[in-house]
Amino acid sequence: MHTVRVLKEHGKLDLLKGLIQDEGSCAMTGGGLALTAADFVKVPYLAFKSDYSVRGPAGASDDPVCQATVDAIKAAGGKADYIRLDQPGFWQGSYAGPFGPDYVGPFAGTSHMHMMEGAPAPQLGGKATNLTVMDVMLKWADMNISKPETTACAENGQGNGGGTGAPGNGKGQGAANNNANGRF
Repeated sequence: MHTVRVLKEHGKLDLLKGLIQDEGSCAMTGGGLALTAADFVKVPYLAFKSDYSVRGPAGASDDPVCQATVDAIKAAGGKADYIRLDQPGFWQGSYAGPFGPDYVGPFAGTSHMHMMEGAPAPQLGGKATNLTVMDVMLKWADMNISKPETTACAENGQGNGGGTGAPGNGKGQGAANNNANGRF
């Protein structure tokens, strides 16, 4: 969220094409933040939790701050989702339940530290758990974040291949700055 804060302070929030909040706080205020749901109207937002989502007494929300943030962004007209791997969604494939504390689906056993887990998930044909979790995030991004238009380098080696930044060798090497004003 602090990335959003800094871009907003510098008047460059339009540079952020989407935000995936992976296992973090979904708070838009506090800790130096003063964001509103309106800041996310053009920034698709995903709150993502990989470990089991039922943490309180029966009927309690698993993370009321994340749910409130997602609901506020949607109410403001933005795209926002809250993915919990032990809940129903596209990531479950043919698995139909149970969900929550009795979950035994394809992401069973995935922890808060999913990005470091490399143990094969037998339910997914031995694919590494950290990679399958990343596949969920990538699919969400593909479905919700618009793809920028790209410009190919000239085939005859003309141009620097690196936008308006540092010179390249005409083979795609150079600075990755493609802003019209030449600044990052």
